Amino acid sequence: MTTTKGYVFSITSLILMSLAGPLQKLGSANSHPLLVTLCSCSAAFLIALIGCIYRRKQILGELNRVMLILAVLYALAMICFSYAVTLENPFIVSAVARSYIGFSFILSIYFLKERTTKNRWPAILVIVLGSLAVSLSGSNDSLQITIGTLLALVYALLFAIHNSYLKRNSNISVLDLLFWQNLFAALLTLSLSPFFVRLVKFQANTITFSVLSGILSSFLGFLFYHQSIRFLSFGEATSIRAFSPIIGGIIVALFFPPTITPVLII
Repeated sequence: MTTTKGYVFSITSLILMSLAGPLQKLGSANSHPLLVTLCSCSAAFLIALIGCIYRRKQILGELNRVMLILAVLYALAMICFSYAVTLENPFIVSAVARSYIGFSFILSIYFLKERTTKNRWPAILVIVLGSLAVSLSGSNDSLQITIGTLLALVYALLFAIHNSYLKRNSNISVLDLLFWQNLFAALLTLSLSPFFVRLVKFQANTITFSVLSGILSSFLGFLFYHQSIRFLSFGEATSIRAFSPIIGGIIVALFFPPTITPVLII
């Protein structure tokens, strides 16, 4: 029963997190990617803050080395993701980001010491090589597109490291983690580019879609993921991500239909 609950949480998390790409792409129209990251993370941070206040949690006392490492990894991953979906079609970003599965299986074996079967290795190799092929090809020959897809690859690696480290420390409070990692991401965004992040440059679509992304993906999606790894091994939770090219691809394609190429299909 607990395993079934874990799979339900994981699938729900996958659906919610798949909305981040199209929502942030819509929010980035005529806006800088850092504005999108700021709005998204600020929304998730405020909801986490409200939750902590409601539950009367001592937030400052929960900041430790584990929380700080997770917050840094999360912040860097979110910035890479925002730039990736701004520079590239979110469908391509979703295809490249499936390399997360390969990175996560490798980390589950060597970092978390989880058992695996030999027949998983060919699948992992195909996923990583396929993601690299999409990264190097993109949807056309533009250097900008190549940078976008490579950023998606870095995003996948950072999140695989983040989630494997989270699994190793899954007993930490999810509300505290949501509070600190989104606060750190918002502050890092402000410090990186204060010239771009100005209230006068905020537009209605940037705020609306970025806030939706923060609530649905950064907060609820992450909340369900954290619950799933309490009932599943990291490898089992990652196996659900194998459906991300299908579930995520369908969701993204509804907003941004891709140009189908042989490399993308593979």
